[in-house]
Amino acid sequence: GADRATMLRDKRFYMVLPLYLAPPFFLTGLFFHQVQMAAARGWAIETLAAAFTLYAFIKVASSLVTGPLVDRFTALRLLPFSVIPLVAAFWLLTLPDNLFGAATPFIYMGLIGLNLGMVGPISGGLWPELFGTAHLGAIRSLTAPIVIAATAAAPVLFGLAVDMNISFSAIGLSGIIFLI
Repeated sequence: GADRATMLRDKRFYMVLPLYLAPPFFLTGLFFHQVQMAAARGWAIETLAAAFTLYAFIKVASSLVTGPLVDRFTALRLLPFSVIPLVAAFWLLTLPDNLFGAATPFIYMGLIGLNLGMVGPISGGLWPELFGTAHLGAIRSLTAPIVIAATAAAPVLFGLAVDMNISFSAIGLSGIIFLI
């Protein structure tokens, strides 16, 4: 297997990194500012809080389904499909605030749960598929801090966007553009 230096010279690492980082970055930013988003979208904060139950259920269920799919089809092949629910969640933010009424926060959180449930097994299999397991500890010791840096930057960057009166619709649209 490839060591960390070889991985850093491999273009595949840089090609998958944006999709690898997108869910933790975008969702940390949105979760951190969920109260402002709920207010801006006209969602009752209690409804959004209740939607976390659906999020958790779908996250667990989709993780259990995705694990065997990774074994069958590979993490690399499934990675692009994992962003489809996230694109749909961001698309929901670009639509009229309560297009689906009180169900809107549940649809939004369900889509996020689906994405994150898929991402767990996919990200677990991604680096071993691409670079082998001989230096997996060294590779993960580099990728983990990159994810932490992305999640640390997200609340600040999203906070600046909110302070600049950038709408959650615009944030959702930027997420869609990035993911595509």
